[in-house]
Amino acid sequence: MMGAGILALGTAALGVFDIFRVPGLEDQIKELEAEVDRLEGEIDRLSGLNDDYEDLNELLEDEVAELALINDELNATTTDLEGQVKNLTIEVVELNETTQELYTRGEDLEELNQELNQTQVDLKVEIDELQGLETSLNETNELLKDRIEDLEDTVDDLNNVTQGLNQSIIQLDATIDDVTQLNSNLEEAIEALTDVSDFMNNVHSGYEESLSSVLLALRNSVNQRRGTVFLGLFNYYADIINNWDCINKNLFGQDAFFKNQSASIIGTSGPSKFGDLTETLKERQLVLMCTTELNFIEYLTYRFGAIGSITYDNMLSAASEYGGLAMAHYGLPRGTCTTDDCVSEEEWEEGEFDCNNVENFVWTAPP
Repeated sequence: MMGAGILALGTAALGVFDIFRVPGLEDQIKELEAEVDRLEGEIDRLSGLNDDYEDLNELLEDEVAELALINDELNATTTDLEGQVKNLTIEVVELNETTQELYTRGEDLEELNQELNQTQVDLKVEIDELQGLETSLNETNELLKDRIEDLEDTVDDLNNVTQGLNQSIIQLDATIDDVTQLNSNLEEAIEALTDVSDFMNNVHSGYEESLSSVLLALRNSVNQRRGTVFLGLFNYYADIINNWDCINKNLFGQDAFFKNQSASIIGTSGPSKFGDLTETLKERQLVLMCTTELNFIEYLTYRFGAIGSITYDNMLSAASEYGGLAMAHYGLPRGTCTTDDCVSEEEWEEGEFDCNNVENFVWTAPP
């Protein structure tokens, strides 16, 4: 529309100018016409662009409306997301707390795991030790079986020895009773014979020789009975001295001092083992011979030196020697007591052949 107006105006102008034609004006008019044509084309182009812009504007308005809807939806979504973010934030805080708790529990579990690992190591060590102990116990059990068998054999031997000693004691007691009774009878007989002797001396001097023969026979019989008693006493003490150590293998067979009998008892096995061995000697020899442990220790150290150096061989030698000295003190075997320093046959008879009733043996060191 604007282009048609401009065109009409241009045509009217040309008609006026035809009336008043000016030289050179025609060229200018042509140029104007050309310019007008160009402008009309430009106007048409711009009109098309304007139409396009109007269409675009309508599209933009639709897009804007749609975007507004989308914006509303986004705002609503944003609101929802903000709520979710708040919820997630709360959950994150809770998760952080849970994570911290789990971390703490993880440290506790790590410590517990280390303790369990250490416990496992300790248990393995204990298991190894228990297995070693089991092996040792099995070996000890086998050794005990062997020792039990040896002990049973020794017990049999001891029973035999004990039976022999008991029989000797019974025989000795019976002989002592017989000798005591015989002495009593002898004293009565001697008194009676003395009376008879006095009578016969007064009446028949020829019977003196016959009476002497009777008295001699009686003395020989008494002496024979007395000899039997002293022989039994000697054998009793000899058995004690020789057999006190017969159970030592079973008592001390596994101890170092017994395996190496030339080594120090205390040095290899300790003072307690020396005490145990001395106690055994005391029960099986010293008490039975009416001697004391202290006196024996004095003799032992005199012979072989300090207690700490005493060996099992020293103990055996000292016990045998000390027993022999005690036997000599008690006048055994019969006939060896020829001084006042030993127990006489009369003292034995008065003491009823019990060493507790006579002077006990006490060793003293030589000057």
